[in-house]
Amino acid sequence: MASTITTLKLGKMDNFIHFITDNASKQTFVVDPAWDFQAIQRHLSDNAFVLTGVLLTHSHGDHISALSEVVDSYQVPTYVSENEYQLGRVKVPPTFVKDQDSIALGESRVSVLATPGHTSGGVCYHVDNHLITGDTLFIYGCGICIFEESDVEQLWDSIQRLKTLPDDTLIYSGHDYATIKTDTLGNQKKTNPYLLIEDKPFFIDFRMQLQSQYRSIPFSRRRLPSTFNGFTPACYPRLFLNPSIGHLWLRCPRPVAAIAH
Repeated sequence: MASTITTLKLGKMDNFIHFITDNASKQTFVVDPAWDFQAIQRHLSDNAFVLTGVLLTHSHGDHISALSEVVDSYQVPTYVSENEYQLGRVKVPPTFVKDQDSIALGESRVSVLATPGHTSGGVCYHVDNHLITGDTLFIYGCGICIFEESDVEQLWDSIQRLKTLPDDTLIYSGHDYATIKTDTLGNQKKTNPYLLIEDKPFFIDFRMQLQSQYRSIPFSRRRLPSTFNGFTPACYPRLFLNPSIGHLWLRCPRPVAAIAH
């Protein structure tokens, strides 16, 4: 494999700061530098990484608070989507990326996947079998859509797109919000409710209303209750527990897949 991912966990919001390193050249991108510039600097130095750029998945403050220090110290470009830059939070000169762009990193190539929803210009980065998802997709979860620039319907579309990647893809999310740090997409397609729900209206309702009632960090494979209190509209799936596999199944006129937490 041409590249390696290393990770720091920094800050009071349990952010993961990922480093993509080309194995042959040691050239490295840091993704979403935040919270502790000195820790980022030490990680680069201790591993003899050669920083050649910054990749931004999105521009919320907990993902960019160390951006200016990194750029000022290393004089490297910042790759960000134009839609994200237009939100006005990135204060360094941008190098714009768009969907399906390929960014060179030594002998490696990093592909850009536009995944709006959590923010209007959110992207993921795909290199070898690694997928850095920012706040689009978490282990056993996905990003919130409560901001002015959020769009839960776009998030649905973005997650459907990510589901088409190979099952052996390794997910590296933007926060330590689960009982495990990373997982394969194939495993998450069996255990992450947002990858299991196949009905768009229910996805939207679960993301915007129901999750806060029945789930809390750290997310896990823990089962939901066998019923949702107040979950009564006829258009919603009927819920029942299948003890033979330990999954919560959804039944409705259009079949929906199992949900397991």
